[in-house]
This record gives sequence, C-alpha cells and structure tokens, in this order.
Amino acid sequence: MHLTKLLRLSNLALSKNVSQNIFRNNSGLVFNKLINKELTNFKYISNSPEPSASNKGNINQALICFKYLRLIKKAIREFGPIVEENKMLQYLLQKAKEYNIPPDYIDYVCRLSVDSRATLGLMDLLLFHNCHFIVQYEDIDISLTKHHLLKLCHTTDAFIIQNNTKWLQNFDQKGIIMVRNDSTCSPFKDLKETQMIATNVGATRAAQEIDPEGLPYWQFLCDSCDLHEVKRQLTEKGCLVEEAFVGYIPKKKITLSHHARNTAQKIFVELNKIPCIDNVYTNIS
Repeated sequence: MHLTKLLRLSNLALSKNVSQNIFRNNSGLVFNKLINKELTNFKYISNSPEPSASNKGNINQALICFKYLRLIKKAIREFGPIVEENKMLQYLLQKAKEYNIPPDYIDYVCRLSVDSRATLGLMDLLLFHNCHFIVQYEDIDISLTKHHLLKLCHTTDAFIIQNNTKWLQNFDQKGIIMVRNDSTCSPFKDLKETQMIATNVGATRAAQEIDPEGLPYWQFLCDSCDLHEVKRQLTEKGCLVEEAFVGYIPKKKITLSHHARNTAQKIFVELNKIPCIDNVYTNIS
C-alpha cells in the first residue's frame, strides 16, 4: 500500500501543474506539500534505509536483487511511476515480491527514480590476493554509501581504494547488452549467427550466458561510447533487450583458496544488504 501511494504521489505532483524545475530540484518538498492532507503519515526518506539483517542469501540471490532493483528504476524512468499505467512495473514488482526483495528497498529505489539529487558512482573494494570488487551505486547521500561500505570493510578485512584509478588496471569499461534467448524470443539460430550479427552492429563480443535466475541470454559487449547505437541496431533486428548499461569486465580473473572464496562470497552477500548498490563486478574466477 505504501509503495502504491508513493508511485501515485509523483503523478500527483506532475498533474497539479507544478513547475518541472521545482519538482526536479525540490522533489521532497513538492511531495510533502501536495499530499500533506492526503497522507498524514507519509514521510519522505531522502537517504537509503539501513542495511537489512534479514536480507540473507547467496550470490545468486544478491545478483537477482541487484537486477530487479535496477529494472524497477528503469521502468519508472521510462514509462512513469503509476503502477496501474505501467505494465512493466507491475511485472517487476511482482517478481521482486516472489524473490523476497525487502519492501523498504523497493520503496527506496522508487523514490530514487523520481529524485534529481540521485548520483551515480563507483567504489573499488580491495580484498586480499588482488581480489577487487567494483561497486556501482546510486544514492542521494554519497557519504552514507561510503559509511555502509566502511562498516562492511571493518568486518571483512577489505578496504576502499580512495580514488577511481585503480580499477583501470584490472577491468575494462564496456557497454553490456543483455538480450533474451529463449524459445519464444531469440532472433538468432546459434552462436555463430549471433557472433556474425555482433560484428555487423559494432559489438566486440557475443556469448551465450545464464543469468542468476537460470534463464539463457545473449551477452553483447561493445565500447561504452557505442552502447546506445549497438542497442538500437539489435532492437531493430528483433532482439528483446532486457538491459543495456556500462559495466566492468575483468582483464584477468584470479583463483582463490576455499577460505578466501568464502570470505569473498560473504562480501558479495553483505553488499546486497545495501539498497543503493546497483551492481557489483569482481575479478574472481
């Protein structure tokens, strides 16, 4: 109910002839003024909720959570925040519920989607044995994001690299396009045809992958500056593009001992408890 009210709220703000500039720059203020009489218990939360101790799981669960929180933001920004008018958002909210993604996380990313103060950023966590975690986040208060990560580092012997230059030594920045590949929507016969199409549209690599939900997809890589053009051409060829974003591919993967791998897995799961994190990239094989 709270989520539905939130999403209706942004539509109310835009339907009351509120100046677009005022709404973009003072979304929290506009929200509170417009619905003060309608939702007396409504509280605008400008920062992310505290990490949830109940949000437990394995790496697959963490990746699924990252995925659906990203897709919910994407659906709101592309098709609007009103659930009843946004079929994609309805579907994603149902999937998030099925995967037990905490409701306060969903509520938070919905708020973030309509707040112009949200900022994208990267932080590089270094564990032992040259094990890196590139943490991609979107938040309003970056200092709070860093606070959560510092707390995590304190319990796992990791530390934050204080600048963004270190990842360049270990990762390549690439455009990443995820295309559905099942019996109902794959436009390609096999890997050979997919790789040929990849060359034609300007992608540098195409591979068949399995996502955390166990669903097959084609992954296309390209130069980050070509992302939108490659996505456009794939869409014109009948591909169902689920996601297209700039991500990070390890230049060389490392193998960890059993103990080190368990520690790295713990970090991955703990990162999933911070709702402002969009994705995590690592060089672990």
